[in-house]
Amino acid sequence: MNETEITELFENLTFERQVQLQLEVGRRPTAQVDYDRLFVPREVLREPKAWVEGWLLHEIEHRASIPGSLERQLLWEYIALDEGVPRPARLVHFFSDMLIDRKILSRTPMRYMKYLQNRVPSLRYLTDSLRQFYYQILYLYGNEQVQVDERTHEVYQATFGGAIELETRLRNFSKILRTDFIETSDSSPDLTFPIGLSFQQRDRLIRSLLYMGATPARVEDFFNKIHARMSQAERRQILAATRKLYLYNMLQTISPILRAFRTADYPVMEIWNPGDHPSELSIVDTYRIYGILVPGVFAIKRRELVSGKRAKSVSILMDCSASTGLSMSVGREREAAFGLVEAAKELNDIVSFVPFNTNVLYDESVFFSKDYEGIEDAIVRVEPSGYTNVTPPLSLALKAAEMAGRQTTFVMTDGGMWDSEQALGMLNRLTEFGKVVFFIFGAGVSGMQKEAKEFIRGVNVYECDPKEAIMEEALKEYLG
Repeated sequence: MNETEITELFENLTFERQVQLQLEVGRRPTAQVDYDRLFVPREVLREPKAWVEGWLLHEIEHRASIPGSLERQLLWEYIALDEGVPRPARLVHFFSDMLIDRKILSRTPMRYMKYLQNRVPSLRYLTDSLRQFYYQILYLYGNEQVQVDERTHEVYQATFGGAIELETRLRNFSKILRTDFIETSDSSPDLTFPIGLSFQQRDRLIRSLLYMGATPARVEDFFNKIHARMSQAERRQILAATRKLYLYNMLQTISPILRAFRTADYPVMEIWNPGDHPSELSIVDTYRIYGILVPGVFAIKRRELVSGKRAKSVSILMDCSASTGLSMSVGREREAAFGLVEAAKELNDIVSFVPFNTNVLYDESVFFSKDYEGIEDAIVRVEPSGYTNVTPPLSLALKAAEMAGRQTTFVMTDGGMWDSEQALGMLNRLTEFGKVVFFIFGAGVSGMQKEAKEFIRGVNVYECDPKEAIMEEALKEYLG
């Protein structure tokens, strides 16, 4: 074929698909993806017309729907990167190719068959083993009863099975194949260079990333990895907008719950002290919450006799060890912490926020403060790493309690700490200043409740599933 013939063929196909694209014949570009223009390598012109037509159908479909836009391409690469794929751009290309092949075969198989019969020139980005894997998948397109190995069938089901969104399919696809896309020793993770990504496209990409659960810090890290061409002013603007949008989305989640608590009549519990009238002591509530009665420490006044006095200080200790990121519990912790700060803002309470892991520097904490915006910003910036170490944050919470006189303390973690006598001692001290609430996720749950009852009578322990929000329980404990 010559340039005139391929141009005419291209225009006919784009008219059929109602896609606005330009054609440029020349050498294949490197490190570039352009969704407004299709680059045709000269080597394609040597192929038969039927093959070229199939190739054009495939490439046009990349730009029309799969992934369809540069920001969606980058979003998919983020998902693959998030699942630990060393070469995310290649995996996303492979995932897109299979979706397109299936789509075109179901619509216009005859126009596509010559291309599929000689797919090798367009699969050079794959290793030999992955090319063979692709052909096994191809066998399943026409006959799902074909005998293939279990892994191939698993990938086929992850890619095409069920009416689930493409992002979820890609995540499952990435989990299965991440070890097949190995990073070479002389390269960084391959990510599409975002040439021509407009401010509006960046904004849409950021919104999509936040919707998927990325924090502003992870968005910033991703933009650094893709080497997005932004001036310092643009970068500051984008990242500031990202943080504001994240906070706004968090507020949208929290506000309905807070409104419900504002209209509810939650009784305030107050410690019964020696010298108070015996009729004010509620033995039922004391044993229900603490399991033991110690006047002045583990003793609660009858609710109807409480005048409204309560702790005006709250400490929020948030585990941000690496395992909380793997289990997704860090997202639940962040939501609960954010909700508690919003409630404290309304009540004009003093807040201490202490993220903890072995990598956290404690100047990242916010101690005994009413700078609610600064505290929320600190919550947003928390990123999982290192290991759980609950003793240092308990020490800070105890210091805040001693300053306040009365305090509600929240500890959120997925790790065990009951073997630490020092930590147990601090928890016992904290219960002397008011309510202490533990939210324990995942691996940290095993045996915790039993030991909590045995060693720390004044701690309310919640065993938590990372899939379920804990914000409502946290607010109920704080306000109730």
